[in-house]
Amino acid sequence: MSFKEYVPAILLIVVGCVALYFILPAYTNYRQTRVTVHELTETLAQQELEIQKLRKELTALRTDYRAIERVAREKFGLCREGERIYHFDGNPGPAGAAAAFESPKAQERAKSMAP
Repeated sequence: MSFKEYVPAILLIVVGCVALYFILPAYTNYRQTRVTVHELTETLAQQELEIQKLRKELTALRTDYRAIERVAREKFGLCREGERIYHFDGNPGPAGAAAAFESPKAQERAKSMAP
């Protein structure tokens, strides 16, 4: 076999290598972009669910007094007059280890009634 018979094969290999040199980085960039798009789509879906949840809570706070009371109790630790709130550590301890809190008005009444 002579060199002339190998020229087309060598030329094909060189053209293939040059094509890979230019196509491979573009393909890698394309794959990375697709991964990013997928991640952003998932994040968007999570954010949309969070928005729906917050809109429901906002609507409830605007229309339902029980929702307002729940938020006041959970987030701000407020209570009705005469109520006691018990906070538990989660660690088992001796009986009576829970701290009891009364409303400020109830505390004032208790102080005024004390001898």
